[in-house]
Amino acid sequence: MSPVTLRQEAPEDLRRHWTQAIFNHSNAHASDPFIACLPIVLDALKWRGTSRQLVEALPFDTEELTIEDFRDTLARLGFRTVPVGGHIARLSTRLMPCFYMGNDGSPYIVSDEDGHTSIFNGVKKTLEPLGKSAPRGKIYIIEPVKERDTISGGDRVDAWLREVIRHFRELLARSMVLSVLINILALSVPIAVMMIYDQVIGKEAKEMLPYIAGGVAIAIAFELMFRDLRARIQGYIGGRLDYMVGTEIFQHILHLPPIFTERAPVGGQAARLREFESLREFFTGSIATMVVDLPFVILFMAIIAYIAGWVVVVPLVLTVIYFLLAYILFPIIGERTKQAGKTRSQRYAFLMELMWWMRSIKQLGAEDIWADRFRKLSADTVMGNQRIAHLQNFSQNLSLTIMTAAGALTLVVGVYQAMDGAMSLGALIATMMLVWRTLAPLQTLFSLGHRMEQMLQSLNNLLTTLRFDREQEPGDAPSASIDFSGQIAFERVSMRYSSETNPALLGISFNVEPGELLAIAGNSGSGKTTIAKLVLGLYRPQAGAISLDGIDIRQLRPVSLRQTLAYVPQRNHAFPGSIYDNIALADPTASFNQIQDACAMAGLTRTIESLPQGFDTVFRDGMQVHVPQGFLRQVALARAFLRDAPVMILDEPASGLDDLDEQVFMKTLENLHGTRTIL
Repeated sequence: MSPVTLRQEAPEDLRRHWTQAIFNHSNAHASDPFIACLPIVLDALKWRGTSRQLVEALPFDTEELTIEDFRDTLARLGFRTVPVGGHIARLSTRLMPCFYMGNDGSPYIVSDEDGHTSIFNGVKKTLEPLGKSAPRGKIYIIEPVKERDTISGGDRVDAWLREVIRHFRELLARSMVLSVLINILALSVPIAVMMIYDQVIGKEAKEMLPYIAGGVAIAIAFELMFRDLRARIQGYIGGRLDYMVGTEIFQHILHLPPIFTERAPVGGQAARLREFESLREFFTGSIATMVVDLPFVILFMAIIAYIAGWVVVVPLVLTVIYFLLAYILFPIIGERTKQAGKTRSQRYAFLMELMWWMRSIKQLGAEDIWADRFRKLSADTVMGNQRIAHLQNFSQNLSLTIMTAAGALTLVVGVYQAMDGAMSLGALIATMMLVWRTLAPLQTLFSLGHRMEQMLQSLNNLLTTLRFDREQEPGDAPSASIDFSGQIAFERVSMRYSSETNPALLGISFNVEPGELLAIAGNSGSGKTTIAKLVLGLYRPQAGAISLDGIDIRQLRPVSLRQTLAYVPQRNHAFPGSIYDNIALADPTASFNQIQDACAMAGLTRTIESLPQGFDTVFRDGMQVHVPQGFLRQVALARAFLRDAPVMILDEPASGLDDLDEQVFMKTLENLHGTRTIL
């Protein structure tokens, strides 16, 4: 068993490495005040993450950081910044360290250590004792975000939902208060109509009309203002929720074990992400208004009973009819919506796959075959949409019929009440208006049944996806690094991809000592790539154990393990961005000189120097098919050589290389032999 060394860097060394990594990654100038503040505040917060974690938390464009970029970076590192009032000189030390934005635009970090409070000036790069003459500005308290990495599955989802509700709790309360005011003000018109018929016309009190009209105008103006405020709140909640759900589901999918995503087609995964967009309509469309107005149906019922007596039976009966029809029709709508959604997702997935494989389809001359498949999928989609549209139109027509019947029945019953002297003519007209107002949310609920079903299905799919356990929580990294020597051991390892296939590996055992080079040969499908994926922790064997320096890799964090090892896959890809960015993916903290050395080891320097823009040459979408596979292979090799990894896993590394590049590669292997374990 090889010795394992735990390495915990001193705080001052960590801060120096953080600063150097930021400059390497972003080419940020040392004068950037926010860049200067980051290592200071993280050190004061006792954050002990890696340089890679820090640079990956930075925004994509680091040319000129803003206060929003600074706060977002801290949020990605697990810290929430909360603005508070007051003067920094009177701030309690228990709220330190904190971030302080001066009125002159200068950022400061205020910290307390052993009773000595000091302030770091991000512009001047000076650390001074905090005095009463500190500049005025805005204080941001920094709080750690409660971690959810100790819980899994449904418990984690429940915790996330509670956090989302807590985030919008105040805004939802404001929306409900506005809804109360809107519905109370909505009573002004029916009451005014009743007063005009009973007082102005009945008693010829013309002098009351201007006051009634003025009061109604004021009520309508306030109602319009409150509706606008509620719409703004709902729009904000919808936008924020769209962002929060989108980032959470995307981050969750990225951190799922590969087995959950590798076997699903790209189009299917994209369609699944796309369907979550319908959740935004719940907070921004008419459904949101219907939900907040629905409880006030009881209020309007009570008012109708007060002014019209038994006429309230009409809206009560029609409400029961609405719910009975919904009970009958909604399951049918739900089933048809599910079927239509499935066919739409299949067609969308088909289109995504078509774009992905367009070049191969044209090479095979299979355009007509794919066009025929698309016609069949389109026909199924159109038929599904047609069935939904027919049922929805029927529901809407039925709902309108009920609303019309509500007015007629109210008039008939009200006439008898009026003739008996139980209610006035003005009360009858006002009651008709209130009945329509009462049934309006129910009509909306009934008319938007299919959209409600779509959102419920999307919500169910969202929660189902989030309940899958992640292989590693985002941002989770050990506080101490492990220096591996590179010993790899397989002990009776067996691996089967699915129950329907033969084992890819069956009871294999071997041992590779640190610094050894092991070549694994075999026919296609013999399990060479499977061995590489098992070492990387992309799959778990059904039997046996795999160890790195005597440590079972199942005890290591999967993402941290993959960042420790270097891997060149069988098929290589370039991502949109420059050549420099593509190589730096292996180690975002690497300097330009280190990337140049890695390119030289991969034989890539000659090719890059021949390009007009050199390292700044950009890979664009769709460009990869025109790039020689040998060049992509060299980019992958440069990534592997850039990472100072104890173990290098190279899957057919010389494939696609010409004679000269292959000689450079073999020379590099000779130089690395004995210093790294190579498979």
